[in-house]
Amino acid sequence: MVLGDIDVDDSGGLPAAAGVRGSAAPRRPHLEGRLHHLDVPGYPYFVTTNVAGRARIFDLPANAELLRSVIYWCREQGRFLLLAFVIMPDHLHIVLAPKRPYTVSRCMHAIKGYSSYKINRATARRGQLWQENFFDYALDSEEKVRTRVNYIHENPVRAGLVSEISAYPFSTAHPGNPSDVTLFL
Repeated sequence: MVLGDIDVDDSGGLPAAAGVRGSAAPRRPHLEGRLHHLDVPGYPYFVTTNVAGRARIFDLPANAELLRSVIYWCREQGRFLLLAFVIMPDHLHIVLAPKRPYTVSRCMHAIKGYSSYKINRATARRGQLWQENFFDYALDSEEKVRTRVNYIHENPVRAGLVSEISAYPFSTAHPGNPSDVTLFL
């Protein structure tokens, strides 16, 4: 079955990737010290990226709203399916499934670059907003997707920001923030 530009295995609802295993990228000495990202077309990814210096820039609702608008703008541009996100005071968790020809790296570059531009412009600040790298993890089963989506949605409660997951305005657990998770579960 095909969902948009994503091939999906009819048996489990997750992308078909014959012969692809979660092995690490080949060693490339010229890139030592940089994180390597394995891009498997159609797979959803759990991604975490931190604000530079772990500054709590998203304590300001206006900044969190700018990031939220960038995430939805990228989704509307057809870069990825959005399964879940939460904007925490000093980091972002997101589960997305890149659409061809985009990769998880290109999607995160767009989110981080455009949000940096918008937030720096709105706040008259300069310099780096995000840490250079991000952590990503390919989710190769429905159980892993459910686990990571639940983790994302419960994050503001665990951090003491709200008492109910649906009360946090900068998460797909909030009724005003739609997602594409039903395409995978």
